[in-house]
Amino acid sequence: MTAEELEAADWEPFQLKLLKADVQEYIDADENVIESKKLLALQEEKVDYLEAVVKGLSTRGYLIKNAIDWKRFTEGH
Repeated sequence: MTAEELEAADWEPFQLKLLKADVQEYIDADENVIESKKLLALQEEKVDYLEAVVKGLSTRGYLIKNAIDWKRFTEGH
């Protein structure tokens, strides 16, 4: 990154030479990456919850129909 890009992002230049094997370790320790992973996990939880709600709503019609049919059956209609 250029000096202007680093300054705009409020990042300090990294002065060390890294081995290829150590790059992932430094990435995983980066605060911005950690925060992004937290936000991603939160959004994935929201998606899972909303999918469960939609599934519950779509099956509710069948449950109501079955309850009505059972009531009719027990009353002899």
